[in-house]
Amino acid sequence: MANKNGTHFFSLNYFDYQGLLSENKWKRVQGRLNNTFSIGKNVRIGENLNVSFQTEDGADRIGLPIVQSAYNYLAIVPKYDIAGYWAASDKTSNFGSNPVASQQRKGDGYDYNDFRVTGNTFVEFDFLKNFTFKTNVGIDIYNSPSELYQYTLLRSAQPQVRATD
Repeated sequence: MANKNGTHFFSLNYFDYQGLLSENKWKRVQGRLNNTFSIGKNVRIGENLNVSFQTEDGADRIGLPIVQSAYNYLAIVPKYDIAGYWAASDKTSNFGSNPVASQQRKGDGYDYNDFRVTGNTFVEFDFLKNFTFKTNVGIDIYNSPSELYQYTLLRSAQPQVRATD
């Protein structure tokens, strides 16, 4: 929106992503406000403000370890054992942990929140035909409270037994 004394812009965005992996969600709400006002013929003042809040549940910041674990996990090892607990491969194997169990645990124990405010104010002054002086002051406020619970896997807590001759 514009008038003879300035320009104004406002936007609001909502993003809700459920993710490809189980227990993986990401939501964001973001608002933006830009204003520019003319003071006389050669002077303009303005501000830009961006406020965002996002939350992420269930996955670490980079999902590659879970995908790699699913790729390396042996297809003959079931998700659950016969008692209904998470099945696991041998502790000494190179095939990784149960990827479904890992993702479910992260869904129960990972909560990431992010609040950010960025903005600036500026003054512009046209002093010659093709010259403009601009001064700018900005802020960036960031707050990211997170919760992460680490589960101890029973197979990792068991002592290693070695066969002796």
